[in-house]
Amino acid sequence: MKISNTHDQTALYDIAGKIADLYRNTLEEVGAVDEGTLKNFDWDIDWDGNTFNLSFDLEDYWKWVEEGRPPTRGDGWDTPIEDLKRWIQVKQIVPRPTSSGKIPKIENVAYAIYMKITKEGYEGRRPLEKAMDKADSSGLVDTLTDELGKLLDAAVDEDIDGFYM
Repeated sequence: MKISNTHDQTALYDIAGKIADLYRNTLEEVGAVDEGTLKNFDWDIDWDGNTFNLSFDLEDYWKWVEEGRPPTRGDGWDTPIEDLKRWIQVKQIVPRPTSSGKIPKIENVAYAIYMKITKEGYEGRRPLEKAMDKADSSGLVDTLTDELGKLLDAAVDEDIDGFYM
């Protein structure tokens, strides 16, 4: 059985869009949108007959925002300094002069932050988890399930009608 394009999936797209908006809002609530790239994601739904998927096409660093980072030994992170330099610029962090009066370069500030993260790690903010909890408590997940049930019923009816014709 397959949900075909002849079945109206407008309600599914509407609900999925509301869930995506909840995620965008939650990213803002937890302060994870400084660059603006994380909340500017594309999303889509996919139904293969057995599985329904709502997928978000997120930046690679979404998992660090979601899960955080444990303390690590050694590298454990690809090109962190460039990521941190970009983050420092976006956050407009102004380095303080050292005791000798020199102002550290952005590379030095990024390296210091990298070393602190390596040593101490940081907690994730869990925006996706929080958004899905909100979607569940607001009834969006139940509504999505109901709409999937309606489409499934229509597909079954169509298959049965086609079988007896």
